[in-house]
Amino acid sequence: MKTQDHSRRLFLQKFLSAGLVVVAGGVALGSCNSEAPKQSTTATSDVPESGTDTSKTTSSGGPDEFKCGDYTGISKEELAKRKKLGYEEKSSDPERECVKCNLFIPKGAEKECGGCILFKGPVNKGGSCTYWVEQVS
Repeated sequence: MKTQDHSRRLFLQKFLSAGLVVVAGGVALGSCNSEAPKQSTTATSDVPESGTDTSKTTSSGGPDEFKCGDYTGISKEELAKRKKLGYEEKSSDPERECVKCNLFIPKGAEKECGGCILFKGPVNKGGSCTYWVEQVS
């Protein structure tokens, strides 16, 4: 009678081999239709065009506190993501401003604009979005 070897090493070899086959198959299947253009499902009709300056002006015609509206070089997809995340140049709640958010990337103390981990492009320190996260001390 033949004895079976049920060692841990044999089990791990078979388990990892099977996992590798599954992952490789998923990658192969996922890349099958990579040449087909992907259509965006987000509505971009009210998203500003890439390369436009959306700086606001006051009723007197001069610029106000919105100094981060230059979206030159930002793709339409990134602008749509910004809109989807509810980004606003001016926060309606002073306690939830971007400068107080853990996801904010400061560009310098004297600069009005910074960045965000969630999307590309300039971010106003006084802005806000729906994914605001309190900074940890």
